[in-house]
Amino acid sequence: MRTLALTLALTLAACGGGADPAQVNKLSSDLVACKNDLDGLKEQLDEAKIALKKALEAAGMVVKLDPIDIKAAAQAASVHHMEGNVKPADVIKVIKANAGSFKNCYEHALKRKPDLQYVSAVKADFTLRNNGSLASVNFTPHLDATMEQCMGLAMEKWKWPTFEGDPVAFEQPVNLVAK
Repeated sequence: MRTLALTLALTLAACGGGADPAQVNKLSSDLVACKNDLDGLKEQLDEAKIALKKALEAAGMVVKLDPIDIKAAAQAASVHHMEGNVKPADVIKVIKANAGSFKNCYEHALKRKPDLQYVSAVKADFTLRNNGSLASVNFTPHLDATMEQCMGLAMEKWKWPTFEGDPVAFEQPVNLVAK
């Protein structure tokens, strides 16, 4: 701001025609001194910023770390797996207690496809999660999608045992008996 005022005063004095040469010289030297002071202050500000940065680092407020590489494979290796410890006898008990829920599914399928009476069994391949929920279920051979969906939904409602560890896969034959 001071530089602008000095520049304006110097310009007015020089343009006025009747300006005193001593006054013009004084204003010129004040302008030069002001610009030099401004440059000096800018240098001091830069030095202060550097000193502050060093002080913060020394005080432990800023910690510089070396860059690290994060690889997905390294994280996957740290996952701990434990084989599921569900007792097969507990699973069989649930199946025997609830097998009657398959009856309605099979009877409705027979009404749509009477030739299902010649099929004596299907195999249920299912996986249990450790929280007692059904992770997946598939039936082979694939006879009737609606019947398989009905049987799968029934199995999802059953109260399966809880256990520790990873999910466990089971294979269970299901006998189909026509009336």
